[in-house]
Amino acid sequence: MQEGFNHYQQQRRAYTLYQQHSYLQAEQAFHTLAAQAPSPKEKASAHFNEACALAMQGNHTQALPLFTLSRKGTTLTEPLRLQALFNEGTLLAAQAKKSSARQEKMTLYQRSLHHFKQVLLQSPTDVDAKINYEIVRRHMAALQPKPPQSPKQQPNRAAITPAGGIGNDVAQRLLEQAARNESSLMREMAQQGKSSTPRSTKNLRDW
Repeated sequence: MQEGFNHYQQQRRAYTLYQQHSYLQAEQAFHTLAAQAPSPKEKASAHFNEACALAMQGNHTQALPLFTLSRKGTTLTEPLRLQALFNEGTLLAAQAKKSSARQEKMTLYQRSLHHFKQVLLQSPTDVDAKINYEIVRRHMAALQPKPPQSPKQQPNRAAITPAGGIGNDVAQRLLEQAARNESSLMREMAQQGKSSTPRSTKNLRDW
């Protein structure tokens, strides 16, 4: 019983550190929780939370494999598994945006698109995933070489919005907002309670 109480106290401390934006200390606390987890479910949740803390520090390369690890198997609840998929897609898109190599950007965007597609296949009403999917698709289209057109053949770009999609101006505003506040990209945990399972908070709808 004492061991279980100590584990609960460690969880509370880790959640508090995260809520205080002490992400490095939270990362270390969740790493310890994962190593000492009494069950596979507790370990998966700790990996997910550690990945969130890493991502909030900008350590996308380290966060990605932990999100992947956390959703493997059947230990996570379905909502949390979808959150991990969503966050992976978000980080892959962020990496693509920062890359200067065209082929690398395209590969990362393709992987990101695949993750958002997987979320939508299992949760078709997920608005955040729909918007991110559309923005990634637009970025991929922009990387494709375009054949030259005569002035008479050029479409009125301002008037074109794909059915069910978002306009270019909306996508641009979302991206500008994301650039100003990159810490709002993630679906995070940071909820203290008796359960160690993180909860989601929806913030910005793209990366």
